[in-house]
Formats: sequence, structure tokens, C-alpha cells
Amino acid sequence: MKSSLKPYKQQELVGRIQLVAVSFAGLLSGIGIAGTYTGAELVVVSRFMMMVYAGVLAFATPWAMFPQVSVYLYQSLNPQPSTLVRLLFRRLRVVYLPAIAMMLAIPMWGAMQSDGQAAFVLILAVENLTGVIGLTLYASYRYLRVGPVSQLWQEGKLGKNMLKSLEESGKSTGVPAGSIPTITTTVVVAAFGMLAVVLGAWLQGISGIPLNAAGALLLGFAGLFGWMKSSRTADVTFFHAHAFYQELFRNPGGSADGGRDPLPYAALYWVPRNIRTLVWTMLRQMDRKVPVGRLVITGVVVYWMLLYSGVQDTLIVILSPVFILAAKNALMLRMGQAVFTPVRFQQQLGTTTQWLLARLFAGLRWSFPMAAGLGLAAWLSPIVNSHMLFFWISADLILVIGTAAYMNRILTHRLRYQFN
Repeated sequence: MKSSLKPYKQQELVGRIQLVAVSFAGLLSGIGIAGTYTGAELVVVSRFMMMVYAGVLAFATPWAMFPQVSVYLYQSLNPQPSTLVRLLFRRLRVVYLPAIAMMLAIPMWGAMQSDGQAAFVLILAVENLTGVIGLTLYASYRYLRVGPVSQLWQEGKLGKNMLKSLEESGKSTGVPAGSIPTITTTVVVAAFGMLAVVLGAWLQGISGIPLNAAGALLLGFAGLFGWMKSSRTADVTFFHAHAFYQELFRNPGGSADGGRDPLPYAALYWVPRNIRTLVWTMLRQMDRKVPVGRLVITGVVVYWMLLYSGVQDTLIVILSPVFILAAKNALMLRMGQAVFTPVRFQQQLGTTTQWLLARLFAGLRWSFPMAAGLGLAAWLSPIVNSHMLFFWISADLILVIGTAAYMNRILTHRLRYQFN
């Protein structure tokens, strides 16, 4: 029993490492964004970042909530609806915890730059926290309930007349039918989230009372009411939504044999021929299960925003990419679990030395885009220099090598334990 639970414990450990890394990156981003702002400037910065968070929620929420590797375990154990709700919010931690860290760091760092603003900082911190919670509740509920609706669109039971009229006029949506409600929800969540920030700013402007979070609070109550209303049937909605998003995210084309190939074999021309199959197998699984690309792109964009905000603290400038690199390489550890690459499969496909080299090359896949993004920052930002870039590249190489060696050690241990 203990050995059967070991993969889940390892997955939980990897998730915690990733969560700590992105949360600390959010904390550093908040400190860097706050800069030397004080008073009303911090309020404006907080509003701007809350709008950014609304946009991030609109795109990241369904990817964070679905699909889940352990869904077959939930189906076997048939947990209570409340348990599934807690599991969904645990999955969302990777989105809202970094945002909470960032939005709390902004007023608190501002308090350190000036004296006599304790009450102001406390109010702004509460407003920011309320805003993050409210927007998260609204976005999570919207995406949970859109799953069954999208399934009906995918099966042609809804939206049939609209799609038929578009086809008769020679036009097309350009996406599978089931994606239309999801795309609409993305627009609604982003628009309503940003309008909530604007509403709070307007109410505070006309009343003079701290009401920055009023709009987000209204959305939060709407989301909370929706969650409470559907609490008894949350398990049905969860499995319905999970089935749809699993099909959509892993088969974007919307047909059994069509869609985007997650990773063509020919794209790995830069990998040595004797380990190319191993690297392709691993990266193809990662493209379907682990969103490393989105993490790298989001991390680089957030770092650019941090530099654009005028941060001058050298320690923050240096450490922020390090935590993004740590999260990137921590995701690689998931591919060492038996659920992704069974031990017998690895043994038949290659030797432990070949797997070590394969994991090195797989870890380097997103190192080049990350280095390019940081190199562009070093070129455009006066505070980032070539020495920092060399440090980041070196740190990434050390993390890639360490991750590959650790995964190979696990493979060797399992081979000895199971087959000797």
C-alpha cells in the first residue's frame, strides 16, 4: 500500500516545490513593481496589477483546474462534492497564491519606503486581498459551469442554428464548436474582472471611501453564490467539465484523428539520433500534461513588466528569474513518475545512460527560449547586464543537470527494487 502511494507523494512534493517557487517569484515581483511608489501611486499600481490578474485568470483558470492526472482515482473513490471543490481550489493555488503574494507585497513594500502610513497600507492590503479572492471565485465558477455547456456545443445540441448560418454564408468560427463557450467565458471573465477594478476606482473617486475592491467583491459574491448553489451537484459538474477539457486540451482540433500534433518527431532535429526517441516520448507527454511553455512565457513577460516598472533593487532583478528557472525544472520531475513513464517501459526503450542524456536534452528544450527572453532584457534594460545573464544560464544548466541526475537515480533505484 505504501509503495502504491509513493508516486502521489512524489507528485505532491514536486507540486509544493513549484508552488513555493512561483509564490516567491510573485513576492519579488510585487516588491519590484512597488519600487519607490508611495501613497496614491501605490493605489494606481495595485489597480493596474489587478487588471493584469483578471487577464491572467481568464486564460490560466481552465488550464490550472483541468485535466487532472488523478481523475480515475476520484472516480474509483467517489468522494463527496465538497472534497472535489477543495481539490479544484488546491489546483488553483498555482494561480492565486503568487497573485496574493504580489498584491500584498506592493502596499507593504510601500510602507517601508515611508512612515506614518500604517492604516493606509493595511486598508490597501485588505482591498488587494479581497480583489484577488473575489476575482478567483468568479473565474473558477464560470469555468466550472461552462464545461457541460461546451460539451453540448461540441455534440451539436447547442448553437446549431448559429453554426449553420455561418456555414451558409461561407464563414467559419475557425475553432471547434465546443470551444466557443470557453472563448466567450474567457472574454467575459477578463472584461468583467477589469470592469470591476474600474467600478471600484470610480466608487472611491466619487465617495472618498476606500472602495477599490467593491467591484471585485460583487463578483466574488456572485461566484460564491454559484459555488454554494451547485455544491450538491459539484461532482457531476466536475466530471462533466473534466471530460470536456481533457478532450479539448489534449486534442485541440476537436476530432479523433485530427488536431495539432503535440510535438512532431521531426522537430527534434537538434537531438542526437540515438536518444531522439526517448526525448520525443518525454516531451510529447509533457506537452499534453505539463504546461512548461506557458510557465516560461508567463514568467518572462512578468519579468519584463517588472523591469519596465523601474525596479532598481539588484537582488530582486537577479533572484526573480532564478525562481522561474527553479519552477521550470521542478516540472520536469513529474516526468519521472511511473504514471508517465513506467519503469519497464524505460528499461525496454533505453539504458540508464541514454535516459540521463535524454533528460538533459529535454530539460534544455525551454532553456533556449528562456535565455533569449532574459538576453533581450539584458539588451534593453540598463540595470540588467551580461554578468547576470551568464549567472542565469549557469544556474539553469546546474538545475537541468541536477534534475536529470535525480530522475536517473530514481530510475536506477526502481529497477533494482522491482527486478533484482
